[in-house]
Amino acid sequence: MRTIICGALMGLMFTTANAAVEEDVHSARFMLPYCKLTSKQTMANTRNALIYGQCFGVISGIVLMEELLRQAEASGKAQLDPVLCTDIPGNTMIEHLVNVVVKYGSAHPDQTHERFEVLAFTALHDAWPCKR
Repeated sequence: MRTIICGALMGLMFTTANAAVEEDVHSARFMLPYCKLTSKQTMANTRNALIYGQCFGVISGIVLMEELLRQAEASGKAQLDPVLCTDIPGNTMIEHLVNVVVKYGSAHPDQTHERFEVLAFTALHDAWPCKR
């Protein structure tokens, strides 16, 4: 009986240890360090390059979605709640957008458990809210 209990406890211990090691790869806490990589760090390995590109891609996707929503509203096909609206200048470089998201994440560590997409949208909305 003692052997069974010890075995069960060992199994629970390993399961708990593995769960603690697993990271939420969708969280801002996971993604933000990759958004800050230098060119040299990005090219150091495939994982860095992939996740760095994912950071830029997610932010570009948010900007594109905002533009599509703005166009839909302008044509009368949609009416946006101000919570979903941003007023990002069209000539803003992607590097600047990424820096805004990184700074926001650093200033709001309590929000880094959220999905990266949520934090990124919140950062962009905070920096460029609608002017209506």
